[in-house]
Amino acid sequence: MFLVTDLPGDWQTIRHVMKQIREALTDAGIKRNEWAYSVELNPSGNGKAHVHGLQHGDYIDQKIFSSVARRNGAGPVVRIQEIKDLPAAALYGVKAAGAAFYGVKASRDTHEAFRAFLRVNGNRIEHHTRGFYRLPDGKVVHQGTAVKALITERHPKESDTKWAIHHKDMSLESARLNRMRVQGTRFENMPS
Repeated sequence: MFLVTDLPGDWQTIRHVMKQIREALTDAGIKRNEWAYSVELNPSGNGKAHVHGLQHGDYIDQKIFSSVARRNGAGPVVRIQEIKDLPAAALYGVKAAGAAFYGVKASRDTHEAFRAFLRVNGNRIEHHTRGFYRLPDGKVVHQGTAVKALITERHPKESDTKWAIHHKDMSLESARLNRMRVQGTRFENMPS
């Protein structure tokens, strides 16, 4: 899992910085490097942001990661560490993948905080590289297939039921229209 700090608070710049960091890591010899991350505004309200993410692929040395991140516009605190507790890492990293919705923790209180989270994330819950999502056997799949596999694993008796994933405070109609992928409701219970 990784943390990148002191980023500007606008999505396009953050997106560019994260892309540059990943490309620079590839140039530094890190060939297998798949990411999923979400952006949060700093709680201090200073207009800056930070990224929490998960990475799988080749080992990335902390010194290399820090150096590359700083050269490409990130702040002085950059951290990468091995995952030792997978469930905790899922909550820390992407925070929304796996239907946890931990990443928009501030949005539970206000719609404005949720809108701010979406703005700083380019109107998405999380961002991932093409090869990030995998099944337990290692097969690379699309995000929707990975979410379906997770639901099937967690709810085996209802694996043939269609689910719509949404934030608990969002109306089912809004969830259906906005295709939010966070907390599950059986599809037949969704308004059409």
